[in-house]
This record gives sequence, structure tokens and C-alpha cells, in this order.
Amino acid sequence: MVNDAWLIGEGHILRIVNESIDDADGEAAREAAVVPVVRAAGLTVPALVAHDSSKTFAPKPYTIYERAPGELIGSSPFGYEHYADCWRQIGREYAALHAIKPTDALREHVEDFDRDDVPKWLKRAVERGTVTEHDAEDVIVTMARWDSIGGSSKTGHLIHNDLHPWNLMGDPASGTLTAILDWGDAAFGDPARDFAMMPLRCVPAMLEGYAEAGIDASIEIAARAMVVGMSVALFELSTPEMEAFDRRWWRMPPGGWDEMKATANELWPELS
Repeated sequence: MVNDAWLIGEGHILRIVNESIDDADGEAAREAAVVPVVRAAGLTVPALVAHDSSKTFAPKPYTIYERAPGELIGSSPFGYEHYADCWRQIGREYAALHAIKPTDALREHVEDFDRDDVPKWLKRAVERGTVTEHDAEDVIVTMARWDSIGGSSKTGHLIHNDLHPWNLMGDPASGTLTAILDWGDAAFGDPARDFAMMPLRCVPAMLEGYAEAGIDASIEIAARAMVVGMSVALFELSTPEMEAFDRRWWRMPPGGWDEMKATANELWPELS
């Protein structure tokens, strides 16, 4: 959506910004600032070999990365259970990500993020007919309960901010993580956002890995992740281009709100 990509030989990927996307130039500069930092923190991220966001050497910003091995998990023929070790590994690595301290160099390109708005996107989804009035009433009541459990949103943590199966590479043989891709939306915000866009049944294993790394993974972060995830799902359901998102079920499952709520209550009975 943001970059056109080409394979260079067998070992590298060239990505050139599609400038029809808002802030595409900013995303390229943000990736170039963030990727070396998160790699130094131990995250499984392909090495950034070359980049230019200034358009000094090319008419558009570009990045060149080492090619990540494996398959795109979102397009894998395997079920998400096959990648259970991957979810725990992401949780452990995200504990390191969220511990990275803001620096002036990062602040130059990375902004604060706190723009979730369930009522706004819910209203638009109802207007589009993708959420019923009856479900909308239940969403409002349930979000209020989850909000009360989750407490105040945390701020100031470096987050990926766009973690979903189409930004993850895995080894189909072992079910392990081989790369976390696409850092163009990185921000400073609530760590719960990094658990908010994955399919729900992946999140408990991610939180287990988070806890294994010594970070609090209590019900509060799950509750906040549910609220953020609902905002993202409703945004998808509210957009005129929804049909273009074949993957729109990644947070709003095929069974809609009823399935999402039932799954959340099954995984975290404290939310019910």
C-alpha cells in the first residue's frame, strides 16, 4: 500500500515509496530511524542496507533491506496454531521494544499516537450497515466495561503500531518468527496497541512471551488491547474501500461482533 517492492538478486529487497499515500515520505524516514534501533535491541528485523529519504539520489524515497527468509504468515496455508512459538517470541521481543527509551534522534521522526475513537467509527459502521443498531448498543456497553478494566492508556513507549500477520514472516517448517516487517507506522504510545491488531487467538501466547520477559501482562493490557482492536476493526468496517481489505477479518472475525465478544470472554473471563 505504501511501497512498491522489487527483489534484487536473491538476498535483498528494494522498496520505493508510492507517493500517492499520505505521509509516505515520512514513513520512509521513520523506518530508517527506527529499524537500526530495534535491531540493536534484539528484535528479529531485516537489516536496512541503504536508504534515502531526502530524494538526493533518486526521485522518490527508497529503502533496501536484506531479504527475510520464510513465508508471509498472513498468507500461510497453516493455521495460526502452527505459529504458536512465533507469537510467544513476538511477546518476548516486544518487551524489549517497549523498553527502548525515546531519544532526540527518534523523536525527530517518531510521533506520539493516541487516536482511537470507538464511538466515531461505530457510528460510521452503523451508517454503512456493517454493524446493526442492536450490536452497536452492546458494543458501547462492553467497551465501557473493558475501558474500566484497562485503566488509563500508557504513553511514551516505542511501539510498532501496525503489527498483524501480513507484517510478519515465519519459518513454515518450525513455526518460528523470521522477521517483523514494516516499521513505517512506529510511534510512541500505549504498548497495548501492539497486541490490538492480531487475530484474537494469537494474543494470549504473545502476552505469555511478554510476561516471560519480565513485563507485566495483566488483564489490564488485554482489556486496553481489546478496546484499541475494536476501534481498528470498526474503522475497517466503516471505510468505503472495505471490500478491498480481503483480510478485514484479522481483528473483526467472520462471525462479527458476537464472535469477537465471545472469543474475548473465553480467552479472558475477567472481561465478561
